Amino acid sequence: MLTPADIGYFKGRLEAQRETLQRQIVSLEHAMASPDEYEEAMQEQGDDALFLSGHDDAWDQLHFARYELARVERALARIAAGIYGVSEASPEPIPRKRLEAPPPRRPDRRTMTGVASHRLR
Repeated sequence: MLTPADIGYFKGRLEAQRETLQRQIVSLEHAMASPDEYEEAMQEQGDDALFLSGHDDAWDQLHFARYELARVERALARIAAGIYGVSEASPEPIPRKRLEAPPPRRPDRRTMTGVASHRLR
């Protein structure tokens, strides 16, 4: 079972992740907020293929960042509810080593789109 110090540590870590993800989301949204460039590239389609590809990549990054932010928010809610560190599938505690593990790798475009759209509804 996690001690109050452990909970404080994980809460601080999650709050830092939340701030980083929120800044990343704002930055991505700002970078993508140029509809004139996007429309122009869609009409020309030749030399602007790289722009369009970059725009698609930015959308993927934005969806993934939102997905990760939702996960962090759920973890913080579990801390507030006093159930962080306990498995959602069973009453068993989650080993600290597992809680320390880095988040899973960024899903590829095929996987992430379905997951992100499903989780963010």
